[in-house]
Amino acid sequence: MKTIKPNVLQYMMKGLKKYITLEHLDIPVWSTRTEVYLGDGVYEPGYDAEGTLSLGDTWEACYDCARRFNASVRIPQSLAGQKLCLEIDFGGEALVKVNGEIAGAVSSGWVNRDRIFFDAPTAGEVFDIELEYAVDAGSFCDAAMEGEKFVTYTLCTARLVAIDPVCEGYDFDVNVAWQAIDLIKDDYIKARVYEALDESLHTVDFDFEDARVRKSIKKAADVLHDKLAKIKYLPQSEVVMTGHSHIDIAWLWRVQESERKTARTFSNNLALMDKYPEFIFAQSQAILYERTQKLYPELYERLKEKVKNGQWDIVGNVWVEADTNVASGEALIRQLLYGREFFQKEFGVVSDTYWLPDC
Repeated sequence: MKTIKPNVLQYMMKGLKKYITLEHLDIPVWSTRTEVYLGDGVYEPGYDAEGTLSLGDTWEACYDCARRFNASVRIPQSLAGQKLCLEIDFGGEALVKVNGEIAGAVSSGWVNRDRIFFDAPTAGEVFDIELEYAVDAGSFCDAAMEGEKFVTYTLCTARLVAIDPVCEGYDFDVNVAWQAIDLIKDDYIKARVYEALDESLHTVDFDFEDARVRKSIKKAADVLHDKLAKIKYLPQSEVVMTGHSHIDIAWLWRVQESERKTARTFSNNLALMDKYPEFIFAQSQAILYERTQKLYPELYERLKEKVKNGQWDIVGNVWVEADTNVASGEALIRQLLYGREFFQKEFGVVSDTYWLPDC
């Protein structure tokens, strides 16, 4: 029987979230200190002395702040051998290192990302975690652009979480299908997708113990995939989607902040490529690559490998994305010459696409 009220299905989808987490371990206390980033990889001592902060405490950041948080965690038997993520929300935006290696980035700003994934750690393994926090993009726009005004953040979440991959995958699938319904123009196809979601979600035994619910989610995922596969349609076109990050070198923040912003952005997308081999990311602006090469050589080497295997797409050819309304012809030619020379020398490629997000 068809569920008439769509909000019923939305309520059921929200109910899936709790089953994604199998176990978790809180990381309640962090040592911390503040530095100021001067650019070109140089830091100086900041305005706060070293100390400790706990979940629920607040901290402050402003232009060029580098707030560091450190903690060590030993993996318990309950989390060993499972798909694991580090879930962090301290406000702001941070580059995350685990055992000295860049693992990715987290942000509580406009683009919310709070998880760093790991594969099957062993019991007793130690994670030495270092977070380098800065003001997030939204706070730059809302507060920090006024000058040296401080932004206050709260240590909300810090924990290691074991993920149920079946439940996580099903949650992704139902939400994508649900969001796609409003985009479908064909009433027949729209109705069939709704029916597939409806039947699938009603396969989940929400009213029983966790073990039975998780078992039923596997069945529900099979129902959804089977029903969607049987929908007959004639594709009108092919849509190819790639990731991209539009980084203004010197607009919302000072030039040196773009150096750290680039590291956070690039590390995030490299982590996504490792997790999702089909994911492709396109990035312009040779200056971002040059800064990464100098300041974060480990990221640069990983990036070069992704260019070789086709996951990282170099576009644009220019040194910096230019405002083409006011620049002279000579300036635009110089942008192309320097950008193309760098990409050809470093990667052996040039792009056929002139990237104009702010033309």
